[in-house]
Amino acid sequence: MPTLKHGDRIMIVCDTTDGKPADQKDRGSYVQGVDRTAMNMVATLSARGYRVKLLHPYLPQFIRFRVPLYSDVEIAINPFGIVRRMLLSFKPNAIFTMTAEAPLGLYMSHLCRTLPLEGDSPPLPFTAQFHTNYDEYASIYLNRLTGGALNLPPEWFRPLLEYVYRDAHLVLVPTKTMEEKVHAMGLGKTRIWPRGVDTGLFRPRLPDEENPYANLTWFRKDPKPILLYFGRVAEEKGIDLFLGEAPRSRAYHRVVIGDGPFRETLERRFGNRPDVHFLGKKLGSELAMFVRFADVHVFPSVTDTFGNTVIEAGASGVPTVAFDAPGPHDTVVPGINGVLVQRGASLIAAVPEARKLSPKKCREHIVQSYSLDAAADTLLKALTRIDWTGYGPK
Repeated sequence: MPTLKHGDRIMIVCDTTDGKPADQKDRGSYVQGVDRTAMNMVATLSARGYRVKLLHPYLPQFIRFRVPLYSDVEIAINPFGIVRRMLLSFKPNAIFTMTAEAPLGLYMSHLCRTLPLEGDSPPLPFTAQFHTNYDEYASIYLNRLTGGALNLPPEWFRPLLEYVYRDAHLVLVPTKTMEEKVHAMGLGKTRIWPRGVDTGLFRPRLPDEENPYANLTWFRKDPKPILLYFGRVAEEKGIDLFLGEAPRSRAYHRVVIGDGPFRETLERRFGNRPDVHFLGKKLGSELAMFVRFADVHVFPSVTDTFGNTVIEAGASGVPTVAFDAPGPHDTVVPGINGVLVQRGASLIAAVPEARKLSPKKCREHIVQSYSLDAAADTLLKALTRIDWTGYGPK
């Protein structure tokens, strides 16, 4: 397969980013794991001399629609002619769809299959990322949206996933566990693509560095260890399990950093407890500071395919406590960067074990396993170079 060369054009399609680098985001910016991965790859590949064009719904050409029940998520509803014109104008040497099930990713894969050809030219090759358990989330979302009237099992949505990914030259998956799931769907062209972390931004605390929690009244009055959840505040993340477990225990402060559609519900349920604190959305260096001064990162989700916050916490020298579920099963190495517990077991009970782990070993493991350069290398090897001879309208 022809390899990409410096100066080649790469088109990245991501429906879950606003296209703003970390240092340009504000309180209203879109922030989640795929967004951070997209922006990290744009920056890393651009620094290497590739010309990268990021297709996302916040470009001015698109009309956006706010997703019901997910007020922080907007999707492009008019991708058709616009995406086609962008593709033919940019003529990328490689195409990477990070959100193949969403409107922009879905239409890009359709274009790659159906772009009018001259002669016997094959469909445009594209690489796709299997980034989320779409089947499980779609089942949860429809059940919630219809008040239980449409309680469809995840299996009902898998034919759509098979259609979305079947023509990809290669499907990138974040972990071995997710690769097994994709293979079970009949999609055999896969490669594991672990995401990278900015280890300069997410780093251990310095001896003379000020603790940001010390500026908060509740911590000054009662400086107990910090158990931190940070990320998107959505129902499927399992944050209520973390906050609701062992409600009489007051040994730790339980802190939630982030925003999302479930925040208001959680604040109503737990906001009156003296050990539970909601700090809202924090970004960039401010977020990284709160992460490195936490004692343990708690990751209660059982539906995530990877969990960027696990490696961001680990790069900060902060261990993770998580359920042994897809995502943490592959990213948490027990005894090194965290502790895994069986589903239904106590996360809080595992905190003392996690606090005994070495911050130095925790960071070393993440730096060796999840560097941005290694992630970029893997991605470049997974992309197929496009020869545009013979493509385009007749």
